Amino acid sequence: GAFGEVSGAPFRGTMGGTAILADVDKDSDLDLFTVGTQGPMLYLNDGSGTFAEGTQLFGLGVGGRAVMADVDKDGAPEILFSGIYNGIDALVYCKNDGAGNFTREALSVTKLNGLFYDFADVDNDG
Repeated sequence: GAFGEVSGAPFRGTMGGTAILADVDKDSDLDLFTVGTQGPMLYLNDGSGTFAEGTQLFGLGVGGRAVMADVDKDGAPEILFSGIYNGIDALVYCKNDGAGNFTREALSVTKLNGLFYDFADVDNDG
């Protein structure tokens, strides 16, 4: 295989952030989630390799790191990411309904400077 530049790609504001490919809407193609200077953005793949214009999630500002994992084992990955919300550092966990729609869940985490996070199966239950 070979890689080439894609002209007209709708991705914007990804500098200094994270990009993750995952099938968030369970339609068997890879969608793109980014966190960067535009905040968290979701780009759905139409199945032909074309991505829809991005949707910004939750009104969060500049973001950095993001990770995805299927936490509830329903076949659709959840998202954990960091960003700035109302001028305050935020760590955000979002549950996926399986159609690519995310609901923000409450987290109480403070002092995020230099924080590194990930998902892990610490009790080895799958």
